[in-house]
Amino acid sequence: MVSAVDNDVVQVNFDDGQLVSAESSAQRLDTRLGTVLVKTRRLSPENLARALELQAQTLQRLGHVLLKNNFCSPQDLRDGLDIQIRQGTNTDDFMLVGRLASNSSQDAQDS
Repeated sequence: MVSAVDNDVVQVNFDDGQLVSAESSAQRLDTRLGTVLVKTRRLSPENLARALELQAQTLQRLGHVLLKNNFCSPQDLRDGLDIQIRQGTNTDDFMLVGRLASNSSQDAQDS
């Protein structure tokens, strides 16, 4: 699905009804994933700073770094990404969300 709003083209991709990725031609600082999570109190500013340091060192996607280091929960990440979709923002972390959510659900079932 592709949507164009205010000179911004947003592409959202689904697989079997699950959101798997989204991309936008614009990046606004106030709607980046880390900022959204901090603004909505799903992530502390200190943990965001640490996650961004780790991201720079490992070149991994922010969502992966946040979850791998328990800086936020999978649900918090999904909520932050949902907010980004509604705001029509860029996020590469959507590709992680479906996979991580599936893994978290499977882990919960296995325990």
